[in-house]
Amino acid sequence: MKVALNELDPPYVYLDLRMLEEDYSKIAFYRLLSEAFSATVFRWSKIIDYLKTLKRIEAYGFKIEFNWREESLTLIRILNKLNQFAEKDKERSIIVLSFDEAQVLRNLSGGKGKINFIEILAYAYDNLYNLRFVFTGSEVGLLMNTLKLDNASSPLYGRFC
Repeated sequence: MKVALNELDPPYVYLDLRMLEEDYSKIAFYRLLSEAFSATVFRWSKIIDYLKTLKRIEAYGFKIEFNWREESLTLIRILNKLNQFAEKDKERSIIVLSFDEAQVLRNLSGGKGKINFIEILAYAYDNLYNLRFVFTGSEVGLLMNTLKLDNASSPLYGRFC
């Protein structure tokens, strides 16, 4: 997936979810997100500068830190900010968020100290038109089992992917 992303013109963030190493907490996810954004600093520095306007995001040279302890800093706020950047950027109109080994997302199932990723994706699908999500994985049935696209109780049910 990295080769394809490097060939793309739009900015992207690549997350290898295996890096969570069975720690599926909000803390671990925000650390992984910080590392993924830090890896993009050289190529997409304008995005990092734009994200710095959010409270509780700190940039130290080439390292980005999302302060997971700050309740006002949510994944939805970060995604909204990325969407706003893409809307305003005259050169690029989308940002790609890629998740490798996406079957790990089912372990981020919400609850205390976790992120309800499926609800966040539903929100992004409905409202954040400048973001694109790429999911790859090594398990058969990734979309149906992880994103629950065929489950009527899922927030993503009935959406075209």
